[in-house]
Amino acid sequence: MNPSCNFFLSEKIALAACKAISKNPEVPLEKENLVKLQHGNISKENAQKNINTLKKLGILDETSLPTDLGRNWANEITRKDATIIIVQTSFPDGTIQASSLPSNDFVAWIAKNANTTKSVAEKSVTTFRILMRLCEPETPKKESCRHRSPQKKSTFSEMSDQCVMRVPITANEEQIRTIAKTALELNIPIEFF
Repeated sequence: MNPSCNFFLSEKIALAACKAISKNPEVPLEKENLVKLQHGNISKENAQKNINTLKKLGILDETSLPTDLGRNWANEITRKDATIIIVQTSFPDGTIQASSLPSNDFVAWIAKNANTTKSVAEKSVTTFRILMRLCEPETPKKESCRHRSPQKKSTFSEMSDQCVMRVPITANEEQIRTIAKTALELNIPIEFF
């Protein structure tokens, strides 16, 4: 376990880092490259915070070169196994199991088990969830999901072959209820993460 468990990683930058590492695994990942990959939509300071986290997670070495673990993380085929190693070495023991706790309880669990503050734990939980989300295979969405006939109501099993609506874990309880109700009315399977 990384004793600090103080991570700051955005999903956009994590995806950009995956792409950059896959494309050029022998080139250091510098903050300027991340800013460029994000078309200037992030600051150099934010990019540096993310690079520091990638180093703490063992994805980059001290010179910002991708490690073997980082190259495996950047590869969609080996990403899940690499992420398990990252979590096991960077987060408190039992983090994957504790991630099923309600959000506030999970943050409190990380704070307690990493011996850190709530605000640091919140950032680390966000980083953990981003890492786990990047492991999920993309669900192919068929065009028929958008263009199906409004007269025909599909059954759940028919719809599940067509599309999945993904709802971020940051949705509040009222939003989740609204989404679930709408999805039920339209027979659209939903996946909370």
